[in-house]
Amino acid sequence: MATPQGSTEPDPLSQALEKFAIAQEKVGEARLDQDVKIQGKFLAGWSTTLNQSLKTADKARTAVTNARLSLDAAKGRAAAGGRHEESYSEQQKRAIEQAEDVFVEKVDEATSVMRNVLDTPEPLRNIAELVKAQAEFHARAAEILEEVSRSVDEIQMDQETSYRKARDGQ
Repeated sequence: MATPQGSTEPDPLSQALEKFAIAQEKVGEARLDQDVKIQGKFLAGWSTTLNQSLKTADKARTAVTNARLSLDAAKGRAAAGGRHEESYSEQQKRAIEQAEDVFVEKVDEATSVMRNVLDTPEPLRNIAELVKAQAEFHARAAEILEEVSRSVDEIQMDQETSYRKARDGQ
């Protein structure tokens, strides 16, 4: 610890800066601890859950798109030559109805998959772990900074007292 020239007392500014530096190191260590918790308790589960859910949802979305294209193709074939719906053959009407049934089925399946993505509790659990890790970090950081604040305040008050005594004594 530095001392003013000709003095045996530690320099108050050096003391305060050293305490603050140590506090910042502790806050940094708390941050690293938070990062480890987030990686292990949030990101790993979050990535797995969302990747699986999103893959399933994407497959369902693709199935809806393909069913819609099949329905549009069946309607387009039936309407070739400018024919109206009333003049479609029974076979064309059945093909359109089947394509409509498949489309409705795929929309229902996709809706169910999407609802399942939203209703699955795992992502919310993951977010709770993220919030918990951050709350722990901020509480620890606040505790460290409050402690160093009290120490620096004490050093500052001691310095002011010494400064006044030195001025009054001259």
